[in-house]
Amino acid sequence: TGLGNEHPLENGFSFLTPYGLPYLPGSGIKGIVRRAAEELASGDWGETQGWTHEHIHVLFGPGEGDADRDENPLQGALRFWDAFPKTPKDSMSVDIMTPHLGKYYQGEASPNTSLTPLPIPFLAVPPKTSFCFHVERHAGFIRNEKSSNLPKAWQALIEAAFVHAGLWLGFGAKTAVGYGRMALDSNAAKEREEQAKKATAELLKAAQIAQREAALATMSPLEQSIQKVIDAKPQGQPDLTALFKAFEKGQWHGDEKRAVALKLQTQLKAANKWRETSEKKNKEKDEPYQMTLAVRAVLPTP
Repeated sequence: TGLGNEHPLENGFSFLTPYGLPYLPGSGIKGIVRRAAEELASGDWGETQGWTHEHIHVLFGPGEGDADRDENPLQGALRFWDAFPKTPKDSMSVDIMTPHLGKYYQGEASPNTSLTPLPIPFLAVPPKTSFCFHVERHAGFIRNEKSSNLPKAWQALIEAAFVHAGLWLGFGAKTAVGYGRMALDSNAAKEREEQAKKATAELLKAAQIAQREAALATMSPLEQSIQKVIDAKPQGQPDLTALFKAFEKGQWHGDEKRAVALKLQTQLKAANKWRETSEKKNKEKDEPYQMTLAVRAVLPTP
């Protein structure tokens, strides 16, 4: 980018002031991606990838060809950040273009093979450089009258436009000879998808914890202690087993223990495990019977 900028070597480059970092300006990225979206929406490149002219108008704002651009200017829904290259060795490269017919172009000689070539060096980012592009929805867009037309899958639309722009349009200068061509990094895309899933899972877990804490706040102290035992049980263990184990270990005392015994009695009967007698020869191995005995020992005498 910035090949036409003033420079002692005649070929400039875009460096971010005052840091001296090479970069792709967000405004230029937006223009290239918009052009890619327009090409996709036209249908001339096969599948539109979901793009329509209405989507372009909402996401990018009015274009140069829109008649109402001056009368009804609207900001698009998206903002494009500047992008910085991550070069393989944290360094740039130097390329050379060599015009052979300089005097002919200047009108000083006729074209012939005897003219002296003139090597002109220029800066470039080397091959296999990676860019991470950031696009965000403008927070103020919710007040825009066009906000109701914002496509829900705008991220997928933009990604398709980026892929098209990288393969067929290119970013920066000299794209006609292959500079600025980009392809989607499948590994980075997969990593980003996994990070998004992880973030979603963490948000869901946090919401579940908050919901459980809110529910606990409405319970009595005894109900809270029972629920905490159930929450702490090993995965796959029935609630009844976890509650009985805590009961047997002396988790509760006095009136609370009797209340838990009544709860266990109800659950044992509901699960058809209340056994006041045992038909097994070795009654100690009759688990439902032993659980019933332990609970009955605490229950008030009828």
